[in-house]
Amino acid sequence: MNDEHPITYVVMGAGPAGLAAAHALADKGKRVILLEADPLSGGMAKTLQKGALKYDLGPHNLHSIYPDIIGLIKRLLDNQIEEHKIVSRIYFRDRVVPYPLTGMKVFTSIPLYLSLAAFFDFMVTRAKRRLSFSRPDEGSFKEWIINRFGNVLYEIYFEPYASKVWKMDPSCLSKIIAEKRIPVLSLFAIIKRALFNEKKFHPEDSTQIYNFYPKGGVGVLMQKMEERILGKAGEVIHNARVENIYCRDNRVAGVQYTNKEGKTCLIENARLISSIPLNELIQLLEGVDPSVKSDSSKLSYTSMRLFYMIVNKKEVLDLPWIYFSDKDVIFNRLSDMSKFSKTLVSDNKTILCLEVSCRINDELWTAGDNALFELMIPVLEKYGIVRRQDIESVFSEYIEYSHPLFFKGFEDIVGSSLKELEKIDGLITIGRQGLYTYANIDEAMKMGITAAELITRQDGRINYKNIFPDHLFYTFAA
Repeated sequence: MNDEHPITYVVMGAGPAGLAAAHALADKGKRVILLEADPLSGGMAKTLQKGALKYDLGPHNLHSIYPDIIGLIKRLLDNQIEEHKIVSRIYFRDRVVPYPLTGMKVFTSIPLYLSLAAFFDFMVTRAKRRLSFSRPDEGSFKEWIINRFGNVLYEIYFEPYASKVWKMDPSCLSKIIAEKRIPVLSLFAIIKRALFNEKKFHPEDSTQIYNFYPKGGVGVLMQKMEERILGKAGEVIHNARVENIYCRDNRVAGVQYTNKEGKTCLIENARLISSIPLNELIQLLEGVDPSVKSDSSKLSYTSMRLFYMIVNKKEVLDLPWIYFSDKDVIFNRLSDMSKFSKTLVSDNKTILCLEVSCRINDELWTAGDNALFELMIPVLEKYGIVRRQDIESVFSEYIEYSHPLFFKGFEDIVGSSLKELEKIDGLITIGRQGLYTYANIDEAMKMGITAAELITRQDGRINYKNIFPDHLFYTFAA
């Protein structure tokens, strides 16, 4: 390895963050190679096909508060987008209620005796919090919720759904989930809005933002970025497995990968943007503090099995998706591709997607499609959503790395990993998996564009908390 080779900008991972980074670098005229382990670009933002029908790898909704990202998306899609009206509901204790919960629906969606108990518990909890000079421990999701809304609402609303989605006892989950991820957690603000007409913006409340969707599926946006990269003489290499990242004098020197033919290839004098899982990146780097490598291996990700049903109906739902909160329902959310765009489905068929949180190789991950169908169809028939005889066929897709698992104490592990990466010139990690954070498609693209700008500077080192404060807003040890 030597510096006589021209600088090659390597991007690892062809999801929204990696594609946006490679696209921005190619637009700058840089020599860029995008390495993707999968045969197809897009990460979790793929659009796949089954016969004449198309379906996303899980439902997607594009929205953004960033005008530059909205402008880029519109240019890439040549304005081939549709307004995507998002209205959500949640099945809760055999009732259908709006989601996020609005106004007094928080209390009227449950029996009167529970409603009175919940309201009294909530008001006592708020009063105690206001009068107390000391704050109780709030390291966990459970504590954060109970300290604000009381035990009754926690046990009714939050505990069942959180434990089902994250496959973990909420007392072991970080409060970060409560603060950042779930819009219904702004319950006090919702009640104030109902009583006093107050409204506070929350980025996960889809009713407050403009939503849109690419004609032909979200994967069309990913394809357009890939086409632009290739059109600017960049390379996109699929089925590429990175084996080693070589460093010299705290600087990235080369990237070694194996291509689909099994040949080992080396890219010398590289500068690297990574969007692969943070723990995998740390393991690939040479010269990393062994204790950091050991700690980073504790980082984990939730997995998702996406169960699809081809239905002999032009549409099933009257809205894009419905959530299911009860523990005995194995899926978290049901979505109907026909409500995203008619370009995905035919006149007489649509595809339903049911999201099932898993751990790799657990009973839900390994169950046969027919066995899983038999667990799901009674629920769908019970609520009058679809009948068994309407289902033409079923199939599954699997996502190993769906969401970072925000367990208690993850912050310090992420912090030490990022501090180690900050020592290395010419390396930036980004995206949902790369920063171990929650990020929507627009946010991932924004990270990619930011990283492309920073990696081309003379000194490629960055301070992650200064550059990405919205996604690393929590405290971790220096």
